[in-house]
Amino acid sequence: MENLEQEKVKIVINFIENLMSYFEGDYKNFIKGCELIEKNEKKLIITGSNSANMQPFDTKGAYNNINNVKTPITHNITNLNNIPPTTTMQTTQAPVNNTEYVKIINYRSTIPHALSIFAVIDFIGFLIGKNKYIKFGTKLNIENFLQEMSINVTEKNILLEFFRHGLVHTYFPKGELSIAAHSKFPLDKIFIKINNKLTLNINALMYQVKETVKKILDDKVKKQQMKIQFDIYTKANEKIKSDPDLIKIQKDAIEYYLN
Repeated sequence: MENLEQEKVKIVINFIENLMSYFEGDYKNFIKGCELIEKNEKKLIITGSNSANMQPFDTKGAYNNINNVKTPITHNITNLNNIPPTTTMQTTQAPVNNTEYVKIINYRSTIPHALSIFAVIDFIGFLIGKNKYIKFGTKLNIENFLQEMSINVTEKNILLEFFRHGLVHTYFPKGELSIAAHSKFPLDKIFIKINNKLTLNINALMYQVKETVKKILDDKVKKQQMKIQFDIYTKANEKIKSDPDLIKIQKDAIEYYLN
């Protein structure tokens, strides 16, 4: 019996390791895309995504090298890293009312990648929690995972309420917040300040999520809980195979597209 339980734990760990391998592979391609854009830009560009109207950066006192910026204490939410603007335009802000800036947008896919990070947070949070229903309790799942991260309460609330909820339901962060990615961003600061906007640092969030998953996989108690939750997950997937409505939808789709 003990060997069987140990085998179940191994199955869960193997599943998560495979998930993270795929996840990190996508991230590497995401970063490659960012770096390619960076090479094609004449000056350092800070890419922020939010729902405000697109505006150019204020070019007064512009910096060309992000390494010149002095950074404050890691998690002081009231004193975030203020990265000065450059002479290039801020990009991927939408909806865009001013079409003058549309042609110069350099998209970095920051929003889609942030969504993938929150998907991993949600799923791993489910596995380490006690939610018995895979379809419900997303907020609780995310809170479970954020509780394991080395960030303070304010940062956790901002990630959940403004970024996760905003991206999933409206594609953009709530309020005047934005998302950014750059190869020179620090990995120890999830939030930075760009053009006076609180901005989610994708590079740092990805790094901290990976480190948190590693910590979870080293926790014996959590591994036992993940075994229980993974069983709920697999049984939910098995139910799909016996759901008459879903079976019909799948059958109709196969007949339509493959015949």
